[in-house]
Amino acid sequence: MQVHLIRHTTPDIATGICYGQTDIALANSFETEKNLIIKQLDSKYDAVFSSPLSRCTLLAQQIPTQDYQTDTGLLEMDFGAWELQNWNDIAPEQLNTWTNDFVNIKVEGGESFIQMYQRVVTFIEQLLTHCYEKVAIVTHAGVIRIFWAWILEIPLQNVFRLDVAYGNVYRLKLNLQKDYCSVGLKHLF
Repeated sequence: MQVHLIRHTTPDIATGICYGQTDIALANSFETEKNLIIKQLDSKYDAVFSSPLSRCTLLAQQIPTQDYQTDTGLLEMDFGAWELQNWNDIAPEQLNTWTNDFVNIKVEGGESFIQMYQRVVTFIEQLLTHCYEKVAIVTHAGVIRIFWAWILEIPLQNVFRLDVAYGNVYRLKLNLQKDYCSVGLKHLF
């Protein structure tokens, strides 16, 4: 199965603000970014999946398919009490504790990275039970990193070394035998 993972376009939020599952608007550059992405995609997909957040659905709805659906498994990490806070305003002892073991420690009211990983892998495993030839998935940086971690068996504590820019398309080949999966990258901007 060919999978085209697409990160949403640039959000309208100040640099340095923690956001995950907050539904924030997109920057004024959306139309331009969307047009560049759509030009690079295939003309038709068996299915298009999207995170339910509007920063993903607005793009996903523009991709040609008969089968469009949102899935909560594709949501970004839930940062709980930290959502919409400036990273510099989060108590240093809390932030340091979390950054030292973000894989296992969850933010108050949020989720840990391992919980997010399990949620995304459940989505991947369900996707592989279908007979799609080609799908597009519009989602978030954290979800894309988890796809890579799952395919390439990257330790979760290393996933933030992977750069995932707004509007990038990542082309994967997935099958039930993980040993035969592959990853490709296409920069659009």
